[in-house]
Amino acid sequence: QVGIRRAVYFKGPRREWAVFDIESAVAAPDDSIWFGLEDDDRLIRIDADRSKGAFVRIPALKDWPKNGGPEAMARLRDGRWMLLCETCGARRGGLHLGLVFADAPDRAKPQPFGIALPPGFDPVDMAQLPDGHLLILTRRLALFPPHFESGLVLADPARLDPERPLPTQELARIDTPPLRENYEAMVVQDAPQGPLVWLLSDDNGMALQETRLMKLRLDTKRLPH
Repeated sequence: QVGIRRAVYFKGPRREWAVFDIESAVAAPDDSIWFGLEDDDRLIRIDADRSKGAFVRIPALKDWPKNGGPEAMARLRDGRWMLLCETCGARRGGLHLGLVFADAPDRAKPQPFGIALPPGFDPVDMAQLPDGHLLILTRRLALFPPHFESGLVLADPARLDPERPLPTQELARIDTPPLRENYEAMVVQDAPQGPLVWLLSDDNGMALQETRLMKLRLDTKRLPH
């Protein structure tokens, strides 16, 4: 059990305070909030009344590489949960690893699967669109000159098959110099003229980076089906 002091501070069973690198967050239908952590084989579930919570251990996360935690996590409308490994695609030509749960991670066992992303890009967040497809925010670090490049890809969770990689289709890249940043958070907002996609960047506490909020609109008529 954990008690809450601030968003990133948690009191453990011996009443000690610990700080975690939170990489992803999901709000569940029962109003609980789940957090994915870097370099940890546990998720954190915060109860609906926000007064307490619990660690949920996922043994399969132990096999994920360092700095490869569940950077992207989502609950689908059919009740399934999905987690994507951030850095499991190195030397795999764009094939990343994921886990899918038939129910909440504390009530179902995970099933591993693969997902094919553009080579060099890592998944950093994902959200389900109104039509059921998954929109996945990806990122890679280019070295010459050093900068972050972001991309948006589309996947159909109905095609998920543990026996073969889930295909994706690239929709866009964000790589013009004025727009480049370390975007690693995304929210999809339903709107009458088409879904709004909000991207948030992390400045990593560095003077050469900025925290930015970018607003995009998806033209659903032009999305692949």
